Amino acid sequence: MRIPSRGLRAEGAVFLVTFTTTGKTTQLFKLRIPLVLLLIVLLGGAATGWAQEAQSFSVQVGAFTERANAEEMAAALVRQGYTPYLFETTDGKGRRWWLVRIGDYPSVEEAREAAGRYEAARKQPAVITPRGSRVAVRPPPEETPAHGPSGQGPAALETEENPDLKRLEEQVERLQTEVEALRKQAEARKRLEVTDEEKAKQEKEILTAAGRQYTLLPQYTLGVEYDFRYEYYSYDVLEQAMTVEQIANHTIVNGLYVEFALLNNLTLNLDCPFVYKFDKSGTDHGRDVTDLGDVTLGLKYQPLKTGGRLPALVAFGTFTFDTGRGQYEVNPETELATGNGYETAGLGLSMSKTIDPIVAFGTISYSFAFSADDLNQRRPGDVVLKKVEPGDSIGFNLGIGYAMSYKVSLNFSYQYVYHFKDKYHWEDSGETTAGSRVFSVLSIGTGWQLSPTFSMIMRVGVGLTNDDPDFTFSVRMPFQFSLG
Repeated sequence: MRIPSRGLRAEGAVFLVTFTTTGKTTQLFKLRIPLVLLLIVLLGGAATGWAQEAQSFSVQVGAFTERANAEEMAAALVRQGYTPYLFETTDGKGRRWWLVRIGDYPSVEEAREAAGRYEAARKQPAVITPRGSRVAVRPPPEETPAHGPSGQGPAALETEENPDLKRLEEQVERLQTEVEALRKQAEARKRLEVTDEEKAKQEKEILTAAGRQYTLLPQYTLGVEYDFRYEYYSYDVLEQAMTVEQIANHTIVNGLYVEFALLNNLTLNLDCPFVYKFDKSGTDHGRDVTDLGDVTLGLKYQPLKTGGRLPALVAFGTFTFDTGRGQYEVNPETELATGNGYETAGLGLSMSKTIDPIVAFGTISYSFAFSADDLNQRRPGDVVLKKVEPGDSIGFNLGIGYAMSYKVSLNFSYQYVYHFKDKYHWEDSGETTAGSRVFSVLSIGTGWQLSPTFSMIMRVGVGLTNDDPDFTFSVRMPFQFSLG
């Protein structure tokens, strides 16, 4: 018995599929295929096989604008056991490049492994690229070689067939430019911004120019201040029915103000005024006097730290001694006084708050007056004054300050003081009472920081009532010395 066998034979454009057993051939079916279609199928399969066999990949390790440099690198690679070759191309700007590639690999996996071995051995980048592909080299920044004087460009190259990558690179470059511009703007704004330390210093300068009661010195700091103050009074007096005389009074005070900080929030101070007065009535010769004024001893204390929502608070107390030439001790017709003639004690609270761009400040105070006893002052009308009970006084001060620059500040303030009634006791004549009176002054001041430890403060004030000076002018020059 024969083993069955299958056969296939072509008959023109028809394939017959048969089955043969023991010498007998049986036709199973006919397969009719056009010859043209058959040839296309066979040639397409052969072309695919040839393309797969022809496709290979190289490992690119360098790019040069000078051929000599590329040949030099290739020679070095040959000495190290590689099989390099050169590939010539041009970039998007028409410049000629010589690319150094090593090896041909039938698959991208093998090329990737070779690139990894190269990078591990040489510590240099390598890129996988199809063998013989035309590439465009991305030039280094600013048209300069990226790897030294040899002119070697980057190992990573972009293909002309990938324009999206080029557009992405352009967008990234634009973003980098914009980020750099924003960074420079931020640095410029930061330089213009005022730091917290500078703000605190400006606030202190503004408050120092506004008044002594708003600031304290650092611990173990000695402050010495020269104070010059000028006051001018003028008023008319009816001497006779047809005669009116003008009274002009000029007062110049040269003061020495000293303060020392026992603690950061506790300061002692002493104010010693030296007074010069000149008074002239009509065309008569004037009167003048130069003497020590009333000395004041003070204390300033800050109970709470500054900052936060609450304003900065400074409590202060003063005691004024009767050291000057008192007004109840001199002859009022021929002499001038340089002091009040009685002692006073005062308490007050100052407040300040920064409300950008200004600093608001204010003070409320109360002064207790002690009686002047054992007097013997003879007054016109041949009466003798034996005792004076001066009235107390209460007042407030409000203002704002503004830093015009790091060294100059400007402030405006208004002061109001209400003085209660005075009582006078006369020898053999009982007692009399003088009415209450009001003092009201509008002031404008400026501070000039001339050095870190020296500044000059000027102020001009205008009296708003008959009991006030017509105007005042003052100059203060504070100095500070650290003793800690």
